[in-house]
Amino acid sequence: MEQKLKRQQALADTRRGLVLQAVRAAVAEGGLESASIRDIAARAGYTPGALYAYFPSKQALLAAVLQETLEGARAVAAQAKLPKNNPGTLLHARANAWLAYFFARPGDTGVVLHLLASDGSGEAQVALVRQLIQDLQTSLEPVADALAALGCPVARLPSEVAGLLSVALGVLLLRDSRRMFAINDVAFDGFALYLDRLAAQLEGQAQAAQDDPTRLQVDLFA
Repeated sequence: MEQKLKRQQALADTRRGLVLQAVRAAVAEGGLESASIRDIAARAGYTPGALYAYFPSKQALLAAVLQETLEGARAVAAQAKLPKNNPGTLLHARANAWLAYFFARPGDTGVVLHLLASDGSGEAQVALVRQLIQDLQTSLEPVADALAALGCPVARLPSEVAGLLSVALGVLLLRDSRRMFAINDVAFDGFALYLDRLAAQLEGQAQAAQDDPTRLQVDLFA
């Protein structure tokens, strides 16, 4: 009985994986709007009716892709190690691993970017975009930990993560555009420079505080 249940679960996981891969392929080729339930079902080898047995709506399909994608990006960033003899920091290793995860998955990137490009019409869309931004920031928690290790104050972490996310999304947007491949390298170099400056700034502040602890103290009675 147990073996039968395991086989059934494995089959269900395989079917689910085929459907989510079909979503990614459809979005990568034609964009979010053209990725219809009928098209996705055909790519996965199902009828639209059969597909609804697994996912009740297109939004449920997108939510499943996003959950899997962001969990994967977070895991990859958390597992990133700083290579030996590397002049960078753990911040570089984790942020670059996060970005590389999306580079290797254009379908996932397409889903994220197309949802962020929503025109904001309707409360449901606005709520979806806000939740997506929050989930993206959550996927960057390993990067936030690296920032904290460099001395970034806890109160400043959310703004630094938001800034890093903005730069990373800009790089992904340029890479996603079929007409702007020529500046991909420039965009990626800009991301690397952003990380260099951020790391240097935090390391400089930490050193200054170590040299003169009173320098970062605030006079509450001034």
